[in-house]
Amino acid sequence: MKHLMLIVLFALLGYFLFILGPVIGGCIAFGIIVGFLFRGISLLTKINSRLVHLTPSPSIDDNNTENEGTSHHLKDKDAYLKYLKEKNNLAKNME
Repeated sequence: MKHLMLIVLFALLGYFLFILGPVIGGCIAFGIIVGFLFRGISLLTKINSRLVHLTPSPSIDDNNTENEGTSHHLKDKDAYLKYLKEKNNLAKNME
């Protein structure tokens, strides 16, 4: 329902911009498009900043002699180390 309402509203906006003429309507349409692009970039920046805090940061563990990355953000450190070992073994097998 919300999607249908947006389609109708944007159709009316397009008709209104068409009536205003190419110069004024074009400027308003350009402003709307640039506004959407900047809003999308700002949302992607916020998403990126939140994901950076969730991803594990590679560091060297004192108990780990293979210099694999560990994560202090994950609850189960052993599961993460097991994943890294499997990932490395899979990469070695594919070569």
